[in-house]
Amino acid sequence: MKIGCCMVLLLFYITGLAQERTDPGTGIKLNLTAAASVFDFPTLQLGVEQYLANDFSLFAEAGYQCYSFLPRDTAFIKEKGLRTNMEIRKYLKEKSRGRKFYVGAALFYRGNTANDWTYDSIIPRQRSRRQPEVDAFWFKKRTFGCNIITGFDFLFKKWLQVELYAGIGIKKTATKEFELQAGQITNKGKEDVIGAMLAQDYMRNGWGPNATLGVRIGRFF
Repeated sequence: MKIGCCMVLLLFYITGLAQERTDPGTGIKLNLTAAASVFDFPTLQLGVEQYLANDFSLFAEAGYQCYSFLPRDTAFIKEKGLRTNMEIRKYLKEKSRGRKFYVGAALFYRGNTANDWTYDSIIPRQRSRRQPEVDAFWFKKRTFGCNIITGFDFLFKKWLQVELYAGIGIKKTATKEFELQAGQITNKGKEDVIGAMLAQDYMRNGWGPNATLGVRIGRFF
């Protein structure tokens, strides 16, 4: 009897939520930041956002690498990459679909295979001096982690949805190099600041901090 009463009360509760809910619809968004990424690899990345209630939504995103901004002189393999991202969002203001802030939590994965190079003293030219040479290689890199996200979503020109987002979190990265002659990746030349930063071990292997920042555009239907 008690179980039956509880089920009836639960049914009334669910029915009440369904009557109060007004679904704003489904949105499709293109990630402009991922398409122009030079820090790791660019992807054509589309996301779909579905509202679960008035102030909650689920956002899923995936993208594949179709091009590269940094072609290498020595190419061992064809470069490719994949990004996926899933977020649960809580909107803080529900005035309209035109202007809203949100906070959320996200799980992400990205993996790519690419050609690369590093400067290293491989061959000694003189006893008192080692001549730097370019060491070409290729690698497989896999990263997964989670972020706390905050963002601002607004309507532009009455039809284009623009989203600005930022987040911080943790990640675990595993990188495996192939055809690398040097014992380790030491640097990529003083003139290549981004490359030298990406060559650091904490960005290539193990646990570390993660940050994300970007822009998406799209439309709700």
